[in-house]
Amino acid sequence: PEHNVSKQVSKLVNQLRICYSMNRSSQNPVLYSVCSLSGKTNEKLTKIKGFTGWKERAFNSSEKSLTEMYPDKSELIYLTNDSPNELDHLDDSKTYVIGGIYHGRKRETIQKAEKLGIATARLPVEKYVNANSTNLHIDHLFEVLLKYRGSNNDWKRAMLNVIPTRKDIKDNVEENEDTIHVKKEAAGRLRICIDCSFESTIPEHNVSKQVSKLVNQLRICYSMNRSSQNPVLYSVCSLSGKTNEKLTKIKGFTGWKERAFNSSEKSLTEMYPDKSELIYLTNDSPNELDHLDDSKTYVIGGIYHGRKRETIQKAEKLGIATARLPVEKYVNANSTNLHIDHLFEVLLKYRGSNNDWKRAMLNVIPTRKDIKDNVEENEDTIHVKKEAAGRLRICIDCSFESTIPEHNVSK
Repeated sequence: PEHNVSKQVSKLVNQLRICYSMNRSSQNPVLYSVCSLSGKTNEKLTKIKGFTGWKERAFNSSEKSLTEMYPDKSELIYLTNDSPNELDHLDDSKTYVIGGIYHGRKRETIQKAEKLGIATARLPVEKYVNANSTNLHIDHLFEVLLKYRGSNNDWKRAMLNVIPTRKDIKDNVEENEDTIHVKKEAAGRLRICIDCSFESTIPEHNVSKQVSKLVNQLRICYSMNRSSQNPVLYSVCSLSGKTNEKLTKIKGFTGWKERAFNSSEKSLTEMYPDKSELIYLTNDSPNELDHLDDSKTYVIGGIYHGRKRETIQKAEKLGIATARLPVEKYVNANSTNLHIDHLFEVLLKYRGSNNDWKRAMLNVIPTRKDIKDNVEENEDTIHVKKEAAGRLRICIDCSFESTIPEHNVSK
C-alpha cells in the first residue's frame, strides 16, 4: 500500500544488508542474489557505501524478474510458511527463494510462486519453535540456511542457533548447547564495546536518521558476531534515549544476551571501571595498533554524524588510551574512516586471519578500488566467492514493493 512503502523498503534494505554481512562472515557461504531490484529498494540499496564491491563476494543483483534471472523453474524452490511441503534437506542443485516482503499480507509469497509455477516448501520451524513464532524474518530465514550447512545438515542445531529468543523454543525440545555456542566460544576472548554516548551531540533535526543508522550498525555487528567462528564479547554502553528505544524494539533483542552480548545504560567507565584495560579506537589517534590483546576492551564510538575528533576528545577527557587500526597501510588515505560494522568486522577477521592485519583488512574494506596499488593481490578479498562456487544458492525476491501502501514505502 502506498502509505507504507517508505517504511517497508527501509526494513527490507536493512535485511538485505544483514544477509550480505552474515554471508561474508560465514565459513559456509552461499551464492546470494537479489532479483527484481528496482524502484525505491534499488535506490536505497545502491546508496550503501561499498555496495559496488558486494559482487566480488558471491553476490549478484538484477532488475530482472525471478524467472528471467533463473529461467529453469525446476531448479527453484520458493520458501514460504504457507507451503504444505516441509523441507527435508537442502539440495545444492536448487536455488532457494525468499520473498523480500515485510508488510504481512497472508499468502502473498505462495500465491506468487503458484502463479509462476514454482515449487514451494516451508522450513521445519514448527518442530522447534512455538506455533506463533514460525514466521521468521528474512535475515533469520537466511541464517538458518547458512547454519544448516555448518551444523552437519542438522535442522535442529540450525534452528536453535538462530531463533530470536529462547522463550520461543518448545518445552519438549531438549536443551541444545548450540543455542549458546557463541557465549561459550567467546568466554575469555577479545572484548569490544560500542559507546553510544553521543546521541545528545546530534543536531535535533538529524537525530532520528542518525539513530536509525547506529541501531542498524549495532544489529549488523551482533549478526556477524553470532555467525563468526571467532566471536568476541560484544557490549554496548550508554544505551539510552532514542537509541535504546529503537534497539529494544527489535524482535528477539531480549535473546541477544544469551549470545555473548551485553548492553547497559551505564557509561563506559561505569561499565568498565579499570581504565587501564580500555583502548578507544579512533582514526585521530597518533598510536597505530600493532596487535590485539585479549586483556583489553576495545571501544568503538557509536557515532555517525561526523564531527571531527569527537571520539578522541571523549577518550582524552576520560583518560583512556587510544589507538587507530593500521588501515592506511592497505587502504587509500581518503577511505581510512571505517563504518562501525566494518571496524567491528576487521577485529573479528583479525583473529580468524592468524592475527594478520593485511588479510583482515582486505577481507573487509567496502570496495576493491580502495585498496592501494602497492598492496599485492590477496586471495582472501574474494574468499567468499571462491568458497561459494558450486554451493547452495539463495535468492531474495524484491518484486513486492508495488504492493506496499504508499505511506509506508520508505520505512
